[in-house]
Amino acid sequence: MRGSDGNLYVVKFQTNPIHPRVLANELLATRLGFWLGLPMPQVGVIEVSSWLIAHSPALLVQLGESRIPCSSGLQLASRYAADSAYLEVLEQLPETSFRNVINKSEIIRALAFDKWAGNCDSRQVVFARKIGQRQLQALLVDQSYCFNASQWNFPDLPFMGTSDHHHVYCTVTGWKCFEPILSRIEAIEYAELWRFAAEVPQEWYQYDSQALCQLIETLYQRRSLVRNLISALHNSRPQLFPKWRT
Repeated sequence: MRGSDGNLYVVKFQTNPIHPRVLANELLATRLGFWLGLPMPQVGVIEVSSWLIAHSPALLVQLGESRIPCSSGLQLASRYAADSAYLEVLEQLPETSFRNVINKSEIIRALAFDKWAGNCDSRQVVFARKIGQRQLQALLVDQSYCFNASQWNFPDLPFMGTSDHHHVYCTVTGWKCFEPILSRIEAIEYAELWRFAAEVPQEWYQYDSQALCQLIETLYQRRSLVRNLISALHNSRPQLFPKWRT
């Protein structure tokens, strides 16, 4: 959708097939990832009017056999990666093309973030480049399953949050490969977490302020668990990090 600012956005609605909380996940997790220095799209709150819903036949959600209109009001807007005549976005990339990805180390560093945030999906990545050029930029997208989607808990199964491009981890030699993201997570202040949480519209978590407080408290406590979670992955899948020596 094109916003009033003229930019294109991927918009997620409260009436999505999963749960309204995934909008809160997208906003909070992306804000945190962006603050940590990870390459994520800009996100924000966008207001979609009931008039636009009524006059846009495509704004429907398929739920089982039913097709219901998208909700009006405050929705989640994520800046579209190819919002330019000079860019193209690739959702799939063969391993042989990864030599052209100039920031593939960010996919490795993102593992620390995904373990901290309890991403219960694989790490979603798209690759953008200027048309006609070979160099690609990895962009970390779709934070819906951070905090275990609507559950807002942390199952912490070892393989959760890893990229499907397993070959990127073959260069990991030790903890330094997750820096500076890992140290930034461990040092984040409680007030910083709440600064981002305060941006989340209350209707996205059904005005359940206690649940939001618990989520922020848990994130704060999990700062010191990230190394253990990565170690658990390493122990359960040592072949994922064949060069890890420290």
